[in-house]
Amino acid sequence: MLKRFIAYYKPHKLMFTLDMIAALFTSLIGMVYPVVTNKMLNDLIPNRQYRQIVIAGIIVWRKQKTPHLFLSAFLMFLFSGLGAAVMALMFYISMYGELLMALFLYFYAVHKEKHT
Repeated sequence: MLKRFIAYYKPHKLMFTLDMIAALFTSLIGMVYPVVTNKMLNDLIPNRQYRQIVIAGIIVWRKQKTPHLFLSAFLMFLFSGLGAAVMALMFYISMYGELLMALFLYFYAVHKEKHT
């Protein structure tokens, strides 16, 4: 099986090499997030070094050159904090809607009985 695989890629050595380099690079980038999260959770936040977190965030934001990144992050933070409250509100609205529907059906049945 390995011989068939190698034979398939033999005419495409450059493409295979570039593909492997891209896969390695993607894997290395994927490993950065846990390292940064570990540093923030175990070092910066317990020692109340919020300034470094904000400075790093601003540097990343400036390097990205996307003004919507900050707005997107703020809205994600806002909605994640308010998400539970919004879901609870929607649950209560749904409950009251079902209650009102049941009352409507009850009054409709009572009204129909009186007029038949």
